[in-house]
Amino acid sequence: MKKIVSAALAASVAAGAFAADLTAKSEIKFQPMAAQWNLGDDASSNTYATIPNVKDTVTIQLKGENVTVFGKFDAQSSGISLNSAYSQLTWGAFNVWAMRNDSRFSSRVTTDQNDLSLIEQNYAVGFSDNNGSVKDHVIPGNKKLGVNANLFSKPWSTVVKAGNKSGVDVNNIGAIASSKADALVVDYTLADVLPGKLLFKGAVKQNADAWSWTADDTTVENNAAWSFETAFTHDAFTADFIANFDKKDAGSVGFFVSPTVTGLTSVIGFTYGWDKTSSATSASSTTVIGDGTTKAKGTDYYDTDGNAVTKGTVLTEGAVYVKKTAATTTEYDNKFMALDLRARYAFTEQLAAGIYANWTGYTLKYSTNGTVKQDLSMKNALDVVLNVNYKFNDLAKLFVEGEVAAASLDGDDMDAYGMDIVPQVGVILTPVKGATLTTAVRAVLPGIGAKDSSDSFGKTIAIPLSFKCSL
Repeated sequence: MKKIVSAALAASVAAGAFAADLTAKSEIKFQPMAAQWNLGDDASSNTYATIPNVKDTVTIQLKGENVTVFGKFDAQSSGISLNSAYSQLTWGAFNVWAMRNDSRFSSRVTTDQNDLSLIEQNYAVGFSDNNGSVKDHVIPGNKKLGVNANLFSKPWSTVVKAGNKSGVDVNNIGAIASSKADALVVDYTLADVLPGKLLFKGAVKQNADAWSWTADDTTVENNAAWSFETAFTHDAFTADFIANFDKKDAGSVGFFVSPTVTGLTSVIGFTYGWDKTSSATSASSTTVIGDGTTKAKGTDYYDTDGNAVTKGTVLTEGAVYVKKTAATTTEYDNKFMALDLRARYAFTEQLAAGIYANWTGYTLKYSTNGTVKQDLSMKNALDVVLNVNYKFNDLAKLFVEGEVAAASLDGDDMDAYGMDIVPQVGVILTPVKGATLTTAVRAVLPGIGAKDSSDSFGKTIAIPLSFKCSL
């Protein structure tokens, strides 16, 4: 797969080497935390002036008559990394892409998203990617429900990827789950035939999580994933359907509709995901020399005569044992569905409001050697963000936001964990074109409505900052 993508990229560069326009852009971003006050049990661990690394994102694009080559790189103290890249060959309505890049058809309605916005970000404790310092019981589901804290890491008609249970961006044909993949993509647009435009798109992607299946005593190894998409654009609406097949028994489908209404940008999405994959390990045995401290955990250690060592028995120092590991087969039977509503309405050129709501229903089940290890049936999760912003002039813009999130709406779970609420008020200052300063006052209030002590849920108030300039 890498050779195919590399060959296509090389061909694109060669074809566009002549009569091409070169553009370059640099964006420097610096996001310190001015202050954070921890309330309740954690009040003694306040932080001030937390300084992160400076990040420089460099974008380079080479564009010819029928060829475009694009690259984006992130430079910071840890080094330089590839953010995304693609090459595009165009023959009229037909395109061929070699890419590692996000590629979505439906709008994500992110006009009002800024560096500190709650839109597509997760500051709620139960959904944070960085909650290692928070008490285990604070994280809804991470310990008690078996739901990873990243459930809403991509709240775009989110389903949950079985296995690691992280958010999945279903509409992104250039990704597997929510990670960019090396992909070869082709698309064709049929126009002037129907009362609208009809797009056909297909992708084959390199899957780092290789998979295989056996049929008729033949094992087939595969490290590819496929996606197929068709979309219809009309004056009155836009509709998009996509199907992703990550593995033989795992994938997702999505359907998205956007009506055409003056002043309104919106999309309604439905997604469904499944995972019925299985994995197996072979039986093994190793020779172990007792150290006088290690204890047998079960029927896993045997003496040289083949007798099992009783659980809890200390392995005699210098004695020879055989540690046996039994063969295991793990089978998943996970299902996920989600409804996603995103809508932004511009009342005037200065005033706009938006809602970003996602409901996810999920069943997580797996068994090992026929014994059920986890069986969570149809849990319901919710994440809603409201945004209002007002542009005073070219210099200043005010935004007011609020997020309500719950990893499980079930009664017992709500009693135990409650909901996370995150209000925020901020301002964006643009002193000169290409430079912005964004700051806000943000409160993170987990455990609202829980019957547990409210002081134990790690409430915080913070003043984040973001400096950004680009040329």
